[in-house]
Amino acid sequence: MNKNAVFLVIALMITVSLSGCLGRGGGNGENDKNMGSPEEVNAEDYNVLYIGHSFGRVFAETLQDYAHTAGFTDHAQYIEMSGGASGAPDALWEDDGHRENIKAYLDTGQIDVLIMICCSVEFVETGAQSDEAIWNFTDYALDKNPDTRIGLSMLWKDFPGQYENASDYKNGSELLHDSWVRLASNLSGDYPGADIFTFNHGAVAYELWDLFEAGQLEDDLDQLTGRKATSVFIDEKGHAGQIMIDTGTLIWLHAVHGIEPLNMPEFTQWNTDIRVIADSLLNEENQEGCTDSNATNYDENATVDDGSCAYLPPPEPPADDDDTPTDDDDNEDSGDIESETPEKSGFLGKISMMNIVLVFSLVLLLSLLVLFKIGYNRR
Repeated sequence: MNKNAVFLVIALMITVSLSGCLGRGGGNGENDKNMGSPEEVNAEDYNVLYIGHSFGRVFAETLQDYAHTAGFTDHAQYIEMSGGASGAPDALWEDDGHRENIKAYLDTGQIDVLIMICCSVEFVETGAQSDEAIWNFTDYALDKNPDTRIGLSMLWKDFPGQYENASDYKNGSELLHDSWVRLASNLSGDYPGADIFTFNHGAVAYELWDLFEAGQLEDDLDQLTGRKATSVFIDEKGHAGQIMIDTGTLIWLHAVHGIEPLNMPEFTQWNTDIRVIADSLLNEENQEGCTDSNATNYDENATVDDGSCAYLPPPEPPADDDDTPTDDDDNEDSGDIESETPEKSGFLGKISMMNIVLVFSLVLLLSLLVLFKIGYNRR
């Protein structure tokens, strides 16, 4: 199966399965899942608005406490949430209630960060080439505040029970994330002055399952799916357990405020240092290198282009058929010979001609003397 087919399968699985999560919302019909209101937005705060479904909401909700702990006491979190596929960008834009409520936040001109989450149906159907709703929200946000940062977050695959093991669960997720990053790159191209970034908190789910399978989380977790305090997932759908929430929020904190996980206080409720897990995932996501597959030093593991790409020199143009390649030294020597030979030949030629004239003159003179003597004797 080629890469495009794998991407389509993974994206379809996520989109279709999300459509069964909580159904479709509308307007503020899910007020218990939202956080704050447009009227509460304060110009003195650092205002972060998350719009999306439940696979992002719990991290956005926890982010405010983490930001305050990290020293960003002005961080104010707002959430416009709709369950399942109805929380994807396209569904939020098409829903009159959600769209107008989101616009009300943006109309304040005080939203510093707008975060959206994968995946719209259009993103899947176009093979990750476009997502008009993301462009619509971005355009509206930047029109109200050109300094608004745009964040695009990547979720994890739901229904983990459908997979045999951690490797099977993770398979194809990198391709989906890479496509998400390319979409963000296209968005940046259309809005070159905007700060547009991506982050992959979904990678936490794959890593925690892998660590659990390897027996490295046995001091913290009892099972893969179960109680929130002691499991990676809390239900069949794959909603996050507490260890995933804590680790994933470190990824959000890094994306929004640039805080390195290892600079946060230790999480004493866990025997495992989840800061190390988050730091490792960020290093993998932000691995620098040459990302151009046409370069001679292309690094397939690189996710951030560091400008080191090298390329073969362009081929030299073919030589003309009439030109005969010669050695430069030979050309110089032959030129010297050609320049000297005519001069020497002319000089020698002049000397030879003078000798001939002289000899001829002497012979003529002697002949005249002989004739004169003969005539004198006859007298």
